[in-house]
Amino acid sequence: MTSGGKEKLPEVYTPAFKQMGMQMILFAKEEPRLYELLFMKNDGAPHFLEEGYLSRDEIAASAVKTIQKDYGLTYEDARLLFHHVWIFTFGIGALYASGVCSFSEEEVNELLGQDFMAMLSRIKSGDIHQAAVRPILKV
Repeated sequence: MTSGGKEKLPEVYTPAFKQMGMQMILFAKEEPRLYELLFMKNDGAPHFLEEGYLSRDEIAASAVKTIQKDYGLTYEDARLLFHHVWIFTFGIGALYASGVCSFSEEEVNELLGQDFMAMLSRIKSGDIHQAAVRPILKV
């Protein structure tokens, strides 16, 4: 603990939510067929984005609560951040599992960190619902 009563983070710190994403991608890399079976099956019904998903999935609900607490977000903003980062992480896992791409552990770490911070910054700025970014026109 530091003198202010706050816990000092270690020099190399990886948030639990990021560790979860790293493990999901590592699983896709090491067990691509099982990853496909568990996460990439299509039985005709959408599973993740349907209403009520977070109330039925304890891990997702816990992750949203942790994000909400750790980053000072409302429940809705934490849920939005979770959805975005989960989809990005799932996409990297799907690329691994299908053999389309491969990244080093350092690249995955950087990609997940950049995506999380970009989304968190957009949410905190209040700019999250702006769908389009307009280019700056040179005169």
